[in-house]
Amino acid sequence: MTRDEKHLELTLYNGETHRVNGKNRKEYFVGKFKKQVIFLQNPDTELRRTSSEYRSDREMSSKMMLNQIADYEKTRGAYLTEHNAQVTSLISRIHALDSLSVHLGHVTAADTLRPDSIKSFAAWAAGFGSAGVNALSEGRKNQGSSGRLVSKIKFQDMQISSLMVEVHKKFSLPIACIVFVLIGAPLGIMAKRGGIAIGASYSIFFFIVYWALLIGGEALADKCVISPFTAMWSGNILIGACAIVLLVMMKRETKFISIAPFLKLWHWLFRRKPGARARGPGKIIHYIRTLGNAPYFFVRMIAGTLPTYLIKKFVGWLIGFLLGITVMYVVVDYVSNLGRFENASLYEIALFYWYYLPWVFQIMS
Repeated sequence: MTRDEKHLELTLYNGETHRVNGKNRKEYFVGKFKKQVIFLQNPDTELRRTSSEYRSDREMSSKMMLNQIADYEKTRGAYLTEHNAQVTSLISRIHALDSLSVHLGHVTAADTLRPDSIKSFAAWAAGFGSAGVNALSEGRKNQGSSGRLVSKIKFQDMQISSLMVEVHKKFSLPIACIVFVLIGAPLGIMAKRGGIAIGASYSIFFFIVYWALLIGGEALADKCVISPFTAMWSGNILIGACAIVLLVMMKRETKFISIAPFLKLWHWLFRRKPGARARGPGKIIHYIRTLGNAPYFFVRMIAGTLPTYLIKKFVGWLIGFLLGITVMYVVVDYVSNLGRFENASLYEIALFYWYYLPWVFQIMS
């Protein structure tokens, strides 16, 4: 480095210099040297500000995006006016040819009402000679022009929708903080009554629901499938409604939704009652439990009762944890890659994750 630290000094030995003429690409220069000293400017010595005015949609303010949306809407309006003019011209041309057809006797006014008298446009226009050929050529030309205008209008719609998503997002995300604070209090009480695991499960559930609505809604709104308002505010509305319901139940000291009735129903359906024959599903569950407890029989013989009990509890929690993480991963990955699964069937999506999950299990292990 030079003394002023503004340049880097490179000393090269026994090399070649290759250069292409910028004006004439066919000229190529090669120079050999035994020693060459090159000075390169050191970019780390001072701060250089760029003069670029480009900003992405995430960097623009709401006012800037609304101004850009107004420009897109103006351009879209011009394309739409041109397209409507083409449609009007086509309709008037069809009416003129239709009147000429009735006048020349190709079809009568009564025949136009008969379905079996309808011909293709090419066959119908060919009956007018050169006038029909010109009309057919003009119609094909207008068809191509109309298709390009429709594509331009759709592109403007997608740009407007994408920017409106960012405008709504700048307001919906701060509101989401308030919504999650409102739902945090009842969830905290639920965690106190049911344990940390239940509170954490409910919290993760609400977070995944909100995240899926946010990411999935943004992907659908960018393609003009749903409105930007629905995409960005559906999560706040749903979580906010749940928060209000839980707050009202907490204020009235109403019991939260419990899974006890479902557990009783499960026991009534699948557990064997005294003096009754075991049902089909009960037998299957009994066999599964027997096979699952078989390894613990040998562990009990080696380690004793208490270590076996602790190992059984640990394995149960581990399996539940792995299944929960797997479900979360599949949901998050699917929502994050909606574009990749756009035209895939449900079977193809299930097959994709069937081959993907071994890698997930390996990472979790």
